[in-house]
Amino acid sequence: MRGSSIACASGCAYFPFAVPGYDLWLKTDSALARKMLSRIKECFGQNHFENWMHRMSFEDDSLEHMMQTAAASAAYNILFIERSAKGLSPAREWKEEGWPGLSNDERQMMEFRLSSRATVIEVQRVLDHQAMECVDVLDPERGSFIVLDRSTASQVVRYTRLLAWLTHYRYFSRIENNGVEIMDNIFDDFLMETKKRLMKETVKSPTITQKECLSQNFGFFCGLAQKMAKKRSLMMLRKMDLYDCKAVYRLLVPTEEILRVLEKEPDFKKENGPSFDQKPIPGAQYYSWLRRGRSKAIEKKMNSAFHSDDEPFGVGILGFVVLCPDRMIIGSFSKLKYRFAKKIAKQYFKGMILLQGEKIVDLAKQMAEKKEPLEAEHQDRKQLESMLASQSYERTYKKFPDEPIPMLGGKTPREASRDPLMHASLVELMKIHIKGIDKQKKEKGVEFSLNALLDELNLPELK
Repeated sequence: MRGSSIACASGCAYFPFAVPGYDLWLKTDSALARKMLSRIKECFGQNHFENWMHRMSFEDDSLEHMMQTAAASAAYNILFIERSAKGLSPAREWKEEGWPGLSNDERQMMEFRLSSRATVIEVQRVLDHQAMECVDVLDPERGSFIVLDRSTASQVVRYTRLLAWLTHYRYFSRIENNGVEIMDNIFDDFLMETKKRLMKETVKSPTITQKECLSQNFGFFCGLAQKMAKKRSLMMLRKMDLYDCKAVYRLLVPTEEILRVLEKEPDFKKENGPSFDQKPIPGAQYYSWLRRGRSKAIEKKMNSAFHSDDEPFGVGILGFVVLCPDRMIIGSFSKLKYRFAKKIAKQYFKGMILLQGEKIVDLAKQMAEKKEPLEAEHQDRKQLESMLASQSYERTYKKFPDEPIPMLGGKTPREASRDPLMHASLVELMKIHIKGIDKQKKEKGVEFSLNALLDELNLPELK
C-alpha cells in the first residue's frame, strides 16, 4: 500500500503526502474529518465536543470563520491533546486499536497528526498559488519548510505571521485549522502574553509546552490577537492627522484675477475635473495644491522622508482648490496642511477673497468608531487608503538609509548595517517594510522593489 508498504517518492502524483498529490490529500482530509467527528461523538458525546467548541470560540468579524476555527480546534484538542487515565491521547488509543474504520491513507494522515500542535509560523515567501516557504517561530531550529494551503497562499505576503495548528507530513506541511494573522505592531506583546499564560499553566501542568499551551487555549489566543490588533489600530487612528477640511471663500474680484494667481504660482496645478470624490460643480475649475513655491515651507514641519525635492518623482500634495463662478473652496485631508493652506491663501489672494465658512470632519475618529460619514461628507475608504499610500516610494527609500530609526535605537539603517550586533534588529525592521510594500502590490497593484536597498544594507537574504 502506498506510503506504508510502498515507499513513494516526493514527485509521486498518486501519493497524498507529496506535493503533486495534494488534491488527493484534500480528498482524504475531507473524508477523514467526518470520521474524526464521528469518533469524538461516539467516545465522548456531543456535549463534550460542544463544551470544547465554546472554549475555542472568540470574537471575530466573520462568524463563519470563527465557527470553523472553533470546531476544528475543538476536535484536535479532544483527539490529540487530552489524556486518558492511561496517559494516552484518544488518537493514540485509536491507533492501539488499529485505526478501525480508516483507510490506508487516512491511517497515515492520523499518524502525522499525532504531533499536530498550534504554533506561530512566518511566511518567508509565497512560491505559487498553493505553496509557501515558512519557518516556525517557536521552533526556529527546524529551518524552513513548505506549507500547502491554497486559501492562505492567495491572501498572504512575505513575512506574514500566522497563529495556526500545523502538521508536518512526509513532503510538505499543512495549516490544519483556520487561524489568525498576528500583526507586526503587536507581535512582541503577543508573544509576551503567550509566555505569561504558559507560566500560569505550568503551575497545574509542570510539563506543558508552549505549543500545548497555545493549542489548549487556541480560541483565547485567536481572540487576543484580534483584540490587540484592533486596540492598536484605534490608538493609531486617534493619533492620525486625518481630517476632511474645507474653507469656502466669497470672491471679491472677478474670477479672472483669481485665475491669474492660480496660473502664475507653481503651487497650483490645473486638473481636468474633481478629485478625492468631490462632487462636480457646474462651471467650476479644479486645481491640485502642491508642496512647491511658497507651500514647500510646510515640509519643515514634516518628516524629511516625505519632502518633495526630487521633482522627477512627483511633488507632494498640500490640498486642492475649486474655483466656482461665485466662490472658491480650498481643502485638505490634514489639519496641519489645511491651516498652512489658509495662511498661504491670505498671501496669494490678499484682498481678493473673504472667508464665509469652514467645515472640519475627523475622518480618523469616524474610522475608529466605524461610523459611516454623512452622504455629503462621504469618502470612499479605499480612496482614502490609496491616498495615504500614494507617497512616492522612490523618494522615501532614497532618504531611508540615513534616517534615524527608533526601532534601531536611534541609529540609521546604514549605521546598523555596519554593526553585527544590530543585524537582527535591522532584519526585523526591513521585514516590516517588505511586508508593507508586498501588501500594496497585492491590494493596489503598486510596482516597487526594495532589492537595491537590501543590497545597500547588506541584507541579500531578504531578497
